[in-house]
Order: sequence, then structure tokens, then C-alpha cells
Amino acid sequence: MKRHLLMASMVALSAQGQAKDLELLHWWTAGSEASMVAELRHQARQAGLPLKTSAVAGAANANTVLKTRFCQASRRQ
Repeated sequence: MKRHLLMASMVALSAQGQAKDLELLHWWTAGSEASMVAELRHQARQAGLPLKTSAVAGAANANTVLKTRFCQASRRQ
């Protein structure tokens, strides 16, 4: 269910023209988690959406990366 919701959100963003390149920033690196990332990438490609995946070691590090990117983006505006 969550996968379908995520894919529907990605399709909606792409259809609105607000997302040109999608990136999935995650810390899912264990076997089953990595399989889910591969499945999301596969589903995105089937939907014609460009999806870049970026693995970061640990949730805390992923949050730091995300905050840094938001701060940099807000400074550019």
C-alpha cells in the first residue's frame, strides 16, 4: 500500500511539472531494504519517471543531508 501511495505521489508531481528529476534519499541498505529500493526504481522507470536513488548511512545522516540541501536551496532563492 505504501509503495502504491509513493508511486502515485511521484506520478502526480511529475504530471504537474513540478518535479523534473526525482531523488529517493534513503538509508535502506540491508538486503530486503535494498530490494525495495530496486523495486521502487523499477516501478518509476515503468511509469516513465526519472528516479535517482541516494543511499546514506543511517537515518540521522540522511536527515542531515536533507536539511543541508533544503538550506542550500532556500539560499539560492
